[in-house]
Amino acid sequence: MLFVSQPTLAADEASGGAGASQLDEPPEPEPEAPPTSDVSSSSPSSEEPESAKSVPPPSEARPAEVSPPPNVAQSRTAPPVVRPPTEAVAPSRVFARSGAWLASVDDALPLFGLGAASSLSAWSTLRIGDPGGMNHLVPPRPVAIDAAIGDRLTAGFSPVLEQTVSSDGGIHIGGLAVRAGYVFSLGERVFLWPRAGLSYVEGVPDERTFEHRLDLVVDGRVGWTPRGTWALTVGPSLLLPLAVGKRNLNMGSAAWGPQPPHVDPFPRIGLSAGLTVRLDDEPTSPRASASEGPPRFLLGIERAVPLLRVWSGDGADARIDVGTTDSTNRFPVMPRAAFDVVTQNKVTIGAAASAGYVRTSSYSFFPSNAPDAFVMGAAPRLGGFFRQSEHLAFWPRVGLTCVYASASRPDGISSKTFHLGADLDAFVVAIVARDVGITVGPSLALPLAGSRRGSPLPAESPYIGTGLVTADYSFLAFSISAGLVLLL
Repeated sequence: MLFVSQPTLAADEASGGAGASQLDEPPEPEPEAPPTSDVSSSSPSSEEPESAKSVPPPSEARPAEVSPPPNVAQSRTAPPVVRPPTEAVAPSRVFARSGAWLASVDDALPLFGLGAASSLSAWSTLRIGDPGGMNHLVPPRPVAIDAAIGDRLTAGFSPVLEQTVSSDGGIHIGGLAVRAGYVFSLGERVFLWPRAGLSYVEGVPDERTFEHRLDLVVDGRVGWTPRGTWALTVGPSLLLPLAVGKRNLNMGSAAWGPQPPHVDPFPRIGLSAGLTVRLDDEPTSPRASASEGPPRFLLGIERAVPLLRVWSGDGADARIDVGTTDSTNRFPVMPRAAFDVVTQNKVTIGAAASAGYVRTSSYSFFPSNAPDAFVMGAAPRLGGFFRQSEHLAFWPRVGLTCVYASASRPDGISSKTFHLGADLDAFVVAIVARDVGITVGPSLALPLAGSRRGSPLPAESPYIGTGLVTADYSFLAFSISAGLVLLL
């Protein structure tokens, strides 16, 4: 029996029987082909199958085959990554960028000094290091505020105020210093900051006299800044007296006696290290948040601005001082450099320390055969640094203060003093810029033990002593102060 496919019969009928002769011979078996091959081998028709309509023409599919992958096209057209301008500028140039505000404690760590003991003193001193902890005449360490005007041009001022409000005696000093400077970039992180200005100070050292002094102040600082937000500085300074004066407040009163002879004050040269911080952030500068935890190290200048001080020491009556500077040079309350390490559980371990030698004379610019003293102080402490927010932290501390001093005079009179006290601090840290904080809070210094031994000294001596060979020594103080700290 012979089978003929339906498409073949349809083709024969359309051709008028032309394919009838092919029915005599049996057809050879043909291999099965896909449905698309059967459709294409059939006779042409006015309607195309649906499968043929869905296949795009070869000319339309060719561009898709030669087009590059999407990732290649995207990499060719994507713009390059550009960092913010502040990250490309060297830190030494960002440090004094136009509009920046800078706070400096230039004499945070005195290294060497020669000349006038203080602005209103006729004494000349030779200092090596920081002989803190004694009642020597010392120049104050004011905080200076500078503004960057233009690019790297600075102009600043420094207030000097120290007043005793509890009695007629004590300290009464007031003044103002102004200066201008320019920051030269010496490298990516090193800069030179020369400055020049004027300083005027007046005061009443006792109830009889009024003194004033105008100085030309010239100094130069070499600074190192790792990020442009703070800098460690070191350099020399020179104070040249331009005008000095002294007058008797009771000229017509015979009870006060004649006016003390006027002694021209000495100039002063010095070398010291300091700290300068920016009080504002760059717009794109990142700042650590409270969730990132405490810093690893804390480096700062404590009690840089002694706002209030209530103290009593060496048998003297209690006294209340207010102001922005400190010239008492008592180690528990004076400005001092400190370093602390912060552990993973937010505990801080650190200390503040100072040591130095001083020689004082009233008749020679370079004291040679004159009274001298060596002072060494240390204040280890333990505390906790608790970050409250991006801008605020709390830093309570407890510690000890130990001060040792030895003084001698050319006539053989000498003395040794020892003081041991306890310190309680509760500082609030206001984080004003990246890695920069301002500390404000109360401090309490409690005496634990103290003694003074040696040859008797006259009570009016400006060096040390109460006229006793052996005596107890104690120092009690409560203060509210402000300082600078780096969060590293």
